[in-house]
Amino acid sequence: MTTQEIKRINIGTYKGVEIELVTWDAGMAEVDLSCACMFTEEMGMDEPIGGLNHLNDALDGRLFSLRKHGLFKGSKSELLLLDSVKEAIPAQNLLIIGMGAPSDWTSEESAIAIEKAVHTAYHLQVESVAIAPGILDTGIKPKTDFSKEMLVALISSIDKQHKIFQMGLVQAPSIKKWVFDAGYQNFEEKGLNFQENFQQILDSEK
Repeated sequence: MTTQEIKRINIGTYKGVEIELVTWDAGMAEVDLSCACMFTEEMGMDEPIGGLNHLNDALDGRLFSLRKHGLFKGSKSELLLLDSVKEAIPAQNLLIIGMGAPSDWTSEESAIAIEKAVHTAYHLQVESVAIAPGILDTGIKPKTDFSKEMLVALISSIDKQHKIFQMGLVQAPSIKKWVFDAGYQNFEEKGLNFQENFQQILDSEK
């Protein structure tokens, strides 16, 4: 994947946040905060594949070792922020988001992961964020596109932070760039889905 040209599709801009779809994974993302979603286990596989496997390689096997030794089980309640990864990956910080059992996955779970990533990014006051849903890497085969659910979660989280800022309770919203990680397969189709759903969300708010 690293030998292929990185592709980007602009999804749109919301309240100063530029939103993109990019063909990289959590171990490649050139951002302040890279986020990877990991489940308690895989479906039909011994270990994750794709981007999660690449991230594990970049971390010298320590990502999967965390789960193997129970230091991060991947349950829905778990978050793990790794802030000493700059020598292994481009991102300054890496957030691992627990997703629970893959058999229980729904699009709502990925939307919740987006909310957790946004909350962490604002807490750290970083400007650029990328997130890898980790669905295909876990062996899950979604029956439908779930980009709209993720976009709704992102936009709603941005709105909430702006409102809390206006109340004088938090610092000014920091995020300027948000990236959804994606593979090369059906990339253009995924980008079109994101763009169409983004516009539908904006239209519904008018």
